[in-house]
Amino acid sequence: MPVSRVGFSSNNTNNVSSMSVPVPAGTVNGHVMLLLMQCDGNGFALPAGWNEIGSEATHGSSRSRIAWRVANNEPASYTITTNSGNERGIAFIVTYRDVANAGPIDNFSINNQASNQASPANFAAMTPTQDDCMVVAFLATESGNNGNSFVTSWPANFIEAADNTNGPPGTGSGSAGGAFAEWNQTTAAQASGNAAHSTGSTAYAAYFISLVFEVPVIGIDDQGDEQLDAGDVNELIDGFGFGAVQGTGKVEIGDSADYGTATLVEQTVTAWADDQITYDLVSTGFTNGAKFVFVTNDKGDRTSGYQVNFGRLPYGEILQALDFDIIHSFDGNFDDTGARAGGYAANGQVDTAPNSFKSEAGIPGGNTQCWGPDSVTAKIEMADTPWTNVTNTHQRREIMGWIQLPATPYKRATVLWEEGGGVNNHYFALGPGNALFFNVADSNGSPAFKAQAFADFPLTPLRWYHIHGIMECGVGIQGVQLNIDGLAAQVTAGDLPITDTTFSTHSGDYTYGGGDGSLDTGDVDITYASSDGTKFAWWATMSNSGGGAPLTADERRQQCFALSCPFELDLGSDTEANMQVAIDAEAPVAYSNVPGAIRISRPAGGGDLRIELNDVTFDSAVSLQVYWDGNAGETLTLVNNGTSNVDANMCIATFGGPIVVENPATLTVAGLIAGAEIRIYDDDVGGSNLGTELAGIETLAGTTFQYSHSGAANTIIVQMIADGFEEVLETFQLAAQDQTLTVNPIVETNV
Repeated sequence: MPVSRVGFSSNNTNNVSSMSVPVPAGTVNGHVMLLLMQCDGNGFALPAGWNEIGSEATHGSSRSRIAWRVANNEPASYTITTNSGNERGIAFIVTYRDVANAGPIDNFSINNQASNQASPANFAAMTPTQDDCMVVAFLATESGNNGNSFVTSWPANFIEAADNTNGPPGTGSGSAGGAFAEWNQTTAAQASGNAAHSTGSTAYAAYFISLVFEVPVIGIDDQGDEQLDAGDVNELIDGFGFGAVQGTGKVEIGDSADYGTATLVEQTVTAWADDQITYDLVSTGFTNGAKFVFVTNDKGDRTSGYQVNFGRLPYGEILQALDFDIIHSFDGNFDDTGARAGGYAANGQVDTAPNSFKSEAGIPGGNTQCWGPDSVTAKIEMADTPWTNVTNTHQRREIMGWIQLPATPYKRATVLWEEGGGVNNHYFALGPGNALFFNVADSNGSPAFKAQAFADFPLTPLRWYHIHGIMECGVGIQGVQLNIDGLAAQVTAGDLPITDTTFSTHSGDYTYGGGDGSLDTGDVDITYASSDGTKFAWWATMSNSGGGAPLTADERRQQCFALSCPFELDLGSDTEANMQVAIDAEAPVAYSNVPGAIRISRPAGGGDLRIELNDVTFDSAVSLQVYWDGNAGETLTLVNNGTSNVDANMCIATFGGPIVVENPATLTVAGLIAGAEIRIYDDDVGGSNLGTELAGIETLAGTTFQYSHSGAANTIIVQMIADGFEEVLETFQLAAQDQTLTVNPIVETNV
């Protein structure tokens, strides 16, 4: 597989002679690490065990340096020491997997410019010699722009990974800045271009480093549907280098990508070939979440861990997979678990005004706790990150989270979440009567704009809602969108379409529960009240400057909302008969104004499932009627009996499918001859042939015949054969309601 980043860490010196840089979380033996350093003085000493790639004096009092190392029983951190006493500098350690350990550096280039070089910085062109290289672009400058974000654009194809993270304070020659970006090249194309930066005239060094892809002798290309569940059999592993004969070969599944530290469970192999293995799952001791498949052949060669999921991933891992930059679960802490959280210090509580975590049932996403402010002055302000609450630019932004409003509606304008201030901002707020809106404003844009999306219904107190704001600036919808429970629920207003292509993020607050100062609403700036009494769970943000966005409509509805939705009824896995008994025990039941009504698990052993709903109703304020937790290819059939009104359009099967809804109906065939033979066929053959027989009777008592069916639209053929009458062949279209077909038999005259 191509080279990929495991994580990175950083630190800085602020007029001290050394700093400690942690080894990135997830680093294991065999991974390759890069050390990227920039210092405003005579540079850093290279720690023992590191191999220098190159170094440059960007100025008489500034130096950058690049080195690599193959991870081997790494310490918790490395101490980086300056060469000349107390100085300012910044350093990154970046870890990559699937890099060749013998000679990992494929190629590199350095471009060095002395002082007073205006933006942009130029990267010297460099071409990797191998496909699937990871090319890392590192920019080091003498002026670090006060420790804030300073790279505003990178060469084509490069995605920014970190921008002056933990950069030291200071200006001019008294500071140093560093940022890096990546391009995972599938072909060995030339890397070249410029990086625009905001440090003005400065000295810089620009590096390209390409890391060699490790060509394995054995590997896994694919593992079935990559979803494992207890009882699975005949799981397929496709790959190479397994060997024609199993011998001592084996398949194992562990809880870590590092074979040496994983808890491993050997699987039951049922067939073995050089490029494919079949096995029955042994899941003893498994918990839900990510697992890793390993194949070892008869020679002792072993694949790297191939990730699959057992059961359903925890919601936080689902959001990470969607590439959210920042994720706050509020499950008893303020930690950030976003896709890039390993790259900087975890966000923490900044504002200590009264607030608390609440423990209760029914919190979204499987949480046992949620958070909420407990007074009109209470709020939580999160620490800055490279992707939020900094001076940055982006074109897309998505912010989402769960809220539950207090019993008494707010009487004045109330802010739930905000980033920015009176110049540039994104925020969610409530007008009187719990009228929700999502606001985006950029007073410095070209052109300046202010736009809002309003919910078209008031939010109900004490009910959990998933709210999701989307902004696309100069691309996509060129405006704003507000989803509630994964469904668009909005009226838009303001300066639309948004044609400005560079939204400038304001370096202000990133706050839950209340805002600092006034916020730009589109006319007069408004000072909002704090949302005391509101509860928060699972908030996350992403932007294209962090690598994420945009999500698809299905990802917003199915993964962001449905996979964290609390349900009124969880129909657990059992035999089909027992699951039917369990849901019958609830009937009659009417679900009203809830985010989710029923979640249905796979039946024991998997496969299709048929459930009869007897007098189970849902009102229009139920956001998700039924969630089907089946696997791909497993069909859930729901039957509406009595007053039941489940609608397939209001059901979701994120991993399984399809969901089929039957509305039983009866066809009454009238005008028949007593004693006649009646047959009903599916018109599935065509031509002069009758299709599959669906119902019939040899000798009819009376003059009517009834055929009960699923209610699905279908074309049928009704046949009647009676002595003294011509054969009746009548084509008819069934629908989802009771119908009557009256035939007109003709007396046989040719006797």
